[in-house]
Amino acid sequence: MKTQNLAILLTDIAGFTAATSRQSRDENAAWLAMHGQLLRPVFQAFGGHVVKEIGDAFLCVFPSPTDAVLCGTALLDRLWAYNQNAPPLMRFNVRVVVNMGEVRLDRGDIYGEPVNVAARVEDVALGGDVTLTEAVFLTMNRSEVEMEPLGSHTLKGLPEDVTLYRVKHLTDRPPEGELAKSYPFGGTQLHRLNTQAPANAAITAQLSKDGKRGMDSLKDGARRARSSVDSARDALRSLSGGLLARLAVVGLVLAGGGFWGLRTFMHWREDPFRPIEERLAASDVSGASAAWDKADEQKVKPAWKLDYYLGRISALEGNCGDALDAYVSALKARGELSSDTRLAADVVRCLDGASRSRAAKLIQSRLGRDALPALVEIAQEKVRPAAARLAALELLDGMNAAQEVQQWPLLIQIIDGDDPCQDRREAVIKLAALKHGKALDDLKRLQRESDANEGRRAKQNRCLTGALGEAIRATEEAN
Repeated sequence: MKTQNLAILLTDIAGFTAATSRQSRDENAAWLAMHGQLLRPVFQAFGGHVVKEIGDAFLCVFPSPTDAVLCGTALLDRLWAYNQNAPPLMRFNVRVVVNMGEVRLDRGDIYGEPVNVAARVEDVALGGDVTLTEAVFLTMNRSEVEMEPLGSHTLKGLPEDVTLYRVKHLTDRPPEGELAKSYPFGGTQLHRLNTQAPANAAITAQLSKDGKRGMDSLKDGARRARSSVDSARDALRSLSGGLLARLAVVGLVLAGGGFWGLRTFMHWREDPFRPIEERLAASDVSGASAAWDKADEQKVKPAWKLDYYLGRISALEGNCGDALDAYVSALKARGELSSDTRLAADVVRCLDGASRSRAAKLIQSRLGRDALPALVEIAQEKVRPAAARLAALELLDGMNAAQEVQQWPLLIQIIDGDDPCQDRREAVIKLAALKHGKALDDLKRLQRESDANEGRRAKQNRCLTGALGEAIRATEEAN
């Protein structure tokens, strides 16, 4: 049994029992499926390893306490974006708890006092908050986020009080039942969802090895079950007696454990797509690709699922052309995939590059408003090329969803950036059409900086001067 000092992150849905009491079973299943689709990519992006998922709760481990806390802020920001367009009964109010300490890694699970403490802190944490213990506060890089002290708490089952902190919200907390006006933590970490962050190899290897040991044990049980069933079948075939004789044989099989082994086998038999999903969850793209090749070679069904996973793997490999081809094929067979957040995020990320026009066409023809959260994210990402951000804004306009972002600050950011002048000129033209009074001061500043004689960015902004003048004129006339 191995021990390791890790950050433990727990999440669950605040008010889960009350919410599910108002949902049908199908609605609840769809809700939990969406919950996993939204959270798992965030854990992966920050190098986290999902130890287990129980109902509405996730237990994850991270080698870095800082990454665990930042992961918590990113997933709550991502849920905020999702909640903007979700019906009230399908919104998520998730609480995040982070603790730090030495845990035991055994059979694919983790044990120890740090896990117990995190579970107890979860009892007092609020939905929408990232709550952390003093152990995390003292070991993380505190310059990354602003904290608020919550004082000392007496928690059930713990011999000593625990000092707690929470990450400070960057927006005013809304009244209960209402949504915040903007990302609670500024959306500053969402860009990491677009880069591949491998999970800690040592953690993944240890948990995978332990998990494999447990699975091997189950497979042994399955083999014994098959042997018992085969023996029973042969015995039944050889019997010439009546019903009582046959029942006697069945009774012997059951008494010998064959029934239990069969149940175990039926419960644990492998989904042909599970190896792909497990490799993706571990950020092992090459492993996922190898598992996909095996599934393709075996011609596993359904075919649309092969296309779906090919799209996910190709997107992680940065191959937008193959990803879009695969997703188009999957969507033709399974139209409801348009609501899959991973698929939407992958397609929207393909606005960044040579496949921009194909991605935009797929969003318009197939995804529609299901792509809104991903479009909002990419439009607000400062690290994205201007062309991708502008394409996202154009698509939002086409969906009559321009109000999802405050456009003029984003356009000013683009113009102030270092992208090609022609792309930034498009942002100026869009500002001229927007005619937003609050952009006027920035437009005049940009005009001064672009002045051919004394402007500090005269060379970079040569193609902007005429467009800036027109934007200033149009904005002044409108205001």
